[in-house]
Amino acid sequence: MLAVIFAYLIFFRDDARGDAEMQKTATSPATALRAGTIPPTTFSPAQTPAKSEPDLVWCGYGAIKRVDDQVPPQLRGATHSALQYTVRQLQDSAEERERALGGYAAVLYADIEAMQVYRDTHPECAEADNCAQQTDRTSNAATLAALGPLVRLAGDSRDPASYAAAFHACTAHDPQKLTQACLSITATRWAQLDPGNAAPWIFVADDALQRADYATRDDALFQISKAGSVNLRLPYLPAILTSAAGSAQAPELQVGMALDLYGAYAAQATPAYASALAPCLRGELRDSNQRQLCSDIADKLSRYDENLTGRFFALQMGKRAGWPQAQLTALQAEIKTLHQSLYALDQSGETYSCTWLAAQQKNIKGLAQFGELAWAKRQLAAKAQAK
Repeated sequence: MLAVIFAYLIFFRDDARGDAEMQKTATSPATALRAGTIPPTTFSPAQTPAKSEPDLVWCGYGAIKRVDDQVPPQLRGATHSALQYTVRQLQDSAEERERALGGYAAVLYADIEAMQVYRDTHPECAEADNCAQQTDRTSNAATLAALGPLVRLAGDSRDPASYAAAFHACTAHDPQKLTQACLSITATRWAQLDPGNAAPWIFVADDALQRADYATRDDALFQISKAGSVNLRLPYLPAILTSAAGSAQAPELQVGMALDLYGAYAAQATPAYASALAPCLRGELRDSNQRQLCSDIADKLSRYDENLTGRFFALQMGKRAGWPQAQLTALQAEIKTLHQSLYALDQSGETYSCTWLAAQQKNIKGLAQFGELAWAKRQLAAKAQAK
């Protein structure tokens, strides 16, 4: 679902008219190297673009050939180095939540990087029958090593957002392979640190269902029905771009970082709403108590869930719980409006130009501060006021 919701942030207008004024002042890779923005030992200056006809303008770089909304080869190495450096700076931050965000990103990228490095250094692996097993062992070892600092931070923390970062990092991978590192990170502990938030209870319900522990599952559903918020606290990876270290990178590297971070964020898994809330989504709700419980859960998701996924499930549960048609129609209309707002194209920017980058920075700050739906509502209100 995240891949759908955040696609609007990546696929902006196709035309290639640049922002000439900002292009003049944009920092070049060589300037960034001299300024020490990223480590010289890992920086590879961009090369001259291919002579094929360009069809977009890349902020700080100039005309460039489109490469399927990915970082082009001539900027890939420098972008990767900039991202690595920025994540390390976050991990060393004095702010706990920045350290948690950096630690979470380090876990995600450790897996990806380890697999890529292994394949680059073992070209024969592609022809081997056990290549997948070999790369899995390498990536699992790298992920376990990266998880250590984040798990220790969570163990000492009383902050639910920091703890949730470690929880999501652990659940993003096969838990059987990460038991040693993640044994102490549980949804139950997150719920204790985050009273009134239904999100950890969704995970508690799903885990209980997998173990056929229906008593715990039913208690978790009750907790969801009485909650006052639904906040997944999924670390917002694009916020890395607007951190102090991220903002200090050259514009052409910030564009590449934005694409990488949006892609990684969109690939993250959302909670197992369907399985956790199965009693409210399958079969007829003939029992009045169960129907009331499901109606209460749908009400909480429709009012408090900070992403559209929860609203979609609230609509389905509301139908099954017998909500009045007017209430269902109003919720459906709200979902449609917010969905369109999240997809709204920034008409002032051209893909990957400096204007586009400025628009992304504004969106990232808003989404990081207010959350997905609250930011969408603010955008709608601003448009209405401008009319």
